[in-house]
Amino acid sequence: MMPSTISLLKNLKHLTLRRCNALASQREDLGLAFSSLSGLCSLTMLDIGNCSISDGSILCNLGFLPSLMELNLGGNTFTNISAASISGLTRLKVLQLVGCSRLEHFPELPGAIEEVHADECTSLRSINQLAKYPTLRRLSLSECHQFHDAS
Repeated sequence: MMPSTISLLKNLKHLTLRRCNALASQREDLGLAFSSLSGLCSLTMLDIGNCSISDGSILCNLGFLPSLMELNLGGNTFTNISAASISGLTRLKVLQLVGCSRLEHFPELPGAIEEVHADECTSLRSINQLAKYPTLRRLSLSECHQFHDAS
């Protein structure tokens, strides 16, 4: 379990929990554990790739990190991301979803988004209204065999 005192690290900018199987094994406490990150007001990069995160859990609790600029959710097992969880990340510029093979649809992305890496999202069907993101300069969708533009 992540220590609750992590929220006291007010100057922490980067946090990597990649392949943190301890988080996945305590699924019912996952949302609570990540809510302890809410005090990390300087956090600009969070890597929670390959943590076996499924629908719900942490994905409902991302909006409390207003300084976040880069988020790696790659290699997890969720099928969708709620718009409420991502849209509150107004400074988010880079979203990594590589290898989220069960992801079917994208949420509404923050307006400041510049890069989305969603390679190997083999169940991804659509990204709605790409024209809404004028700052988007890099979109990577290789190996997304079911993808079509739903603009």
